[in-house]
Amino acid sequence: MRRLFISFFVVMVASAGLTAMALAQGGLLSGRITDSETGEPIEGARVVFENPPANPPRMEPPTDANGNYRVLGLNSGQWMLTVEAEGYDPNPGPVNVRQANNPNVDVPMNRIRHRLEVMLGPAAVSGIDIEAVGAEFDAADVAYENQQWEEALAGYQSVSQTLPTLTEAKLQICLLYTSD
Repeated sequence: MRRLFISFFVVMVASAGLTAMALAQGGLLSGRITDSETGEPIEGARVVFENPPANPPRMEPPTDANGNYRVLGLNSGQWMLTVEAEGYDPNPGPVNVRQANNPNVDVPMNRIRHRLEVMLGPAAVSGIDIEAVGAEFDAADVAYENQQWEEALAGYQSVSQTLPTLTEAKLQICLLYTSD
């Protein structure tokens, strides 16, 4: 009987230790970060989980080449999830975490649009290096502000040829012809 009691006690202590280890691991959460328009994965996105009362209060799992992340050790409760990636709007939101199985938390990210794309629409800038055109427009603005009229005119005319629907460049050309 004594041997049975000792065996039972050893099994109970081992079970308690395994249970404590399992609880110490915390909740497991995983998901995928993708481009909302194309569905393509976003590698290297910064995934941040924050819950100030938790221990630890912040966790940052990386995303792999397929946009997947996985974090183990989140305490039960509500966490603030923020995903950041270059060229995309940050996407914060609350996530409820349990110690049991948690559903995947997939996050589609919205691309930050260039101001010219916002003004003219995606169809007008399709196939155009919008960053280069934007830089050329900005350079023409700087030349205008510095009263370098010929340089400003050449810049605005080039932008106007590339993006004929951009009336702002045409207005700037008109201003150049009417300024002293």
